[in-house]
Amino acid sequence: VNKSVTYDGWWKVKFNAAAARTLVDIVSSDFDSLRFVHDIMTDIREEAAEYLLTLPSQIDAKSRQGDSPNNSSQSKEHLDSWLLDRFYFDQPDKSSNSAVENVCYLKEEAKGGHSKILYRYGLEVLSSISVMKSTDILCESSRVVENMLVSESSGNTPFHCAASWAVGCLYLDAFCIKIATLKASFEDQSESCLSPQRRLSYVSASPSGDTLESVMSLAHISSKFAFAILDEAESSESGKVDEPNHGSVVGLIGKAAFPCVCEVSSSSSNLFTGRSSVLSEGIQWQSLYLVVV
Repeated sequence: VNKSVTYDGWWKVKFNAAAARTLVDIVSSDFDSLRFVHDIMTDIREEAAEYLLTLPSQIDAKSRQGDSPNNSSQSKEHLDSWLLDRFYFDQPDKSSNSAVENVCYLKEEAKGGHSKILYRYGLEVLSSISVMKSTDILCESSRVVENMLVSESSGNTPFHCAASWAVGCLYLDAFCIKIATLKASFEDQSESCLSPQRRLSYVSASPSGDTLESVMSLAHISSKFAFAILDEAESSESGKVDEPNHGSVVGLIGKAAFPCVCEVSSSSSNLFTGRSSVLSEGIQWQSLYLVVV
């Protein structure tokens, strides 16, 4: 994980997929090394998560400088929950995706195809790396922390920094799952642990594009993490997501709602009148909430 800090003391992090690949290449053939790395990475993941949980209070305290503090525990709980949600949907900077946008839907299946396919959320935690780049990472004798100016345009405000921690925690969670999977695979078979018994791939990937390199780069996120940020329960072994029938009634309680707008066509304009829609530059817009069921 690469760290940087703004001049007013807000830390920003970025998961280094190249360094993660170097680490996996080094320890993948030794079970004791895998176990040691798993323990260390689990500690780092927990420390990062604990720090992320302190950021809502820090941002709230900074915004209230000079004002009387809000002593309502209920209000603080709601504010902390709202801010944490925002961290996972905000971009760390203008060129990066948010934590939620980094997550992909992956297909998990046994090597021989004898068991049912599972569908789980995950992401790419390892990147291709040259021998020279690996050498540079291994030979680093010190870590330089970069000082950054605080500005909205460069994406270094407290909210951007907090969003970077959300993305970092997401990648650390998936990387720990990757290490744990390799460790378990090492125990279960006599072959190299770089050939796990269950393979991950993108749902849209073609068989020819499902190379060992692409399989090794992917990792699924933990079930608790998927449920927390995506309202996704344990994956089904049926190989398909249960979809509601057309016209059926579905419950929305507990589902994530995303505010959005859509253009109202002329044929449907009579359905949206009064204050429910807005007319701007000749185009009628309707505010909606998108709920993923």
